[in-house]
Amino acid sequence: MKLAKNNYDIEFINSKAEKLPFDKDEFDFLNISMGFHWLDPNEFFNEARRVLKKEGYLCIDNYGFSGIISEDVEKQEKHKSFLLKYLPPASRRKGQPDKNIFQSHDFRIIKEFSYSHYIEMNSDDFVNLIMTWSNFQIKSIEEKAEIFQKMSQCYEEIFDKKKLNLEFQGKVILYS
Repeated sequence: MKLAKNNYDIEFINSKAEKLPFDKDEFDFLNISMGFHWLDPNEFFNEARRVLKKEGYLCIDNYGFSGIISEDVEKQEKHKSFLLKYLPPASRRKGQPDKNIFQSHDFRIIKEFSYSHYIEMNSDDFVNLIMTWSNFQIKSIEEKAEIFQKMSQCYEEIFDKKKLNLEFQGKVILYS
């Protein structure tokens, strides 16, 4: 399904990662960012192997906020309590995939690394970030409005009109 073209003549396609609308051996490189935890890993690796050329690469990367908003125990607890009450984790696939599932699909890890960095944010920046998270996005319009109000108040108190230096972490695995 063709969604849009932009000024760079790039075509965007909407499909399930476990059933890609592409020919066999079509790509040199396939990347999935921030989505692997939503997929059936067995089906995804089958599909990735199908669409990648024999010498192609698969990159899986995940990145996000570390979860530590403050070394102040009270502020950290307020943050955790807010998320547990209003934004519990969204449903994902059940359980963790076998650590070596990629091998059964003829992939091998050729590079793996983790990284972290800090981003300075104020309460509005952080609230805007949270509104991109799946556990916020799945809420109804009415729930989002209510949560937004409570979230704004909660994080205004935590940030106390200051900017906080928040840690973000990522992990990248490159397969061939």
